[in-house]
Amino acid sequence: MAAIEFAKKIFDWRTRFHACRVLGFINATSKERNEKARALGAAEGSPAESVLTELLQFGTGVGASESSAKAKLLMAQVGRIPLFHAGRRDPAYAMFTLELERMMGAMQEAGDVVAPSRLARLTL
Repeated sequence: MAAIEFAKKIFDWRTRFHACRVLGFINATSKERNEKARALGAAEGSPAESVLTELLQFGTGVGASESSAKAKLLMAQVGRIPLFHAGRRDPAYAMFTLELERMMGAMQEAGDVVAPSRLARLTL
């Protein structure tokens, strides 16, 4: 049991799994929204990279430039965080280290922060 726990801490599987799955979800929903927008003749939605940038920025509190750089890196690596990420944890990926329930709560909080500002821009 100790060997399993040691391996989980060293390889940080939860963080890597969550990052890969969240990026996959963002890419899939982005493609779906764009297809629906084209069918309706509306403007396309936000690109997946900007969605991930905002999620990292508002979910973890890192700056806009750092979250943009980390989102680009994560998109380029197709959601794969380096194998030995646990040795040098990155604050931009802090949300992905949480248990599923807490991670989804953090994402909801990030969405609640972003939603009023987006609504204000749409009504102007």
